[in-house]
Order: sequence, then C-alpha cells, then structure tokens
Amino acid sequence: MTADVPHVDANPLAVPYDLKRWIELYRPATTPAPTTTADAEPVAPAPRRPVDPLSLLPVWLRQALPRTSLLTDAILPLGLYLGFGLLLAAAVTGTVRAARRTDRR
Repeated sequence: MTADVPHVDANPLAVPYDLKRWIELYRPATTPAPTTTADAEPVAPAPRRPVDPLSLLPVWLRQALPRTSLLTDAILPLGLYLGFGLLLAAAVTGTVRAARRTDRR
C-alpha cells in the first residue's frame, strides 16, 4: 500500500537515524479495519464483578481476623496511645540520663 507523499532522498530532519526509521515513526502504515460477517453479532463481554480480597483467604484465616469495627474502635487508639507513651518514656529517660551525666562532671 502506498500513500501520496513526496519522494525524498535524504533525511529531512538531519537526525542520527536513517530515513526508514523516520518513516516508521512519523508515517506509520494504516492497518485495515477488521471485517465482520453479517451472520455473527458482536458479543459484548460480561462486566467483571469486583472480587472481595477476603474471599480469597481460607475460611479459618478469615474467622481469625479481627472485625473492622474492632480495629477502628479499640486496636488503633490503643496503638496510638502506646506509641506516644513509648515516645514520652524515651524522652524522659533520655532527659534523666543527660541530667545525671552533667551532675557527674
């Protein structure tokens, strides 16, 4: 298949690749449209239903996992309080150690 384009003998852009590569990049060949027969009706694909990730786990593991309400109402606040408490304890311990070091000198 040919197109109505002017014939060139040199690379019009003067770039380091050859003319065949330039034609591949900037003047790609058009592909013919797929032909359909009159007898066959196109079948639309069935819509995909979202998959629950928990359904992929075994039953015994699903039963062992905590409920979302337990996580948000109890475990998350407890974790935050414990985390800040540990940070406070580390800060107090560091301050006491620093004060004792300066008393020794």
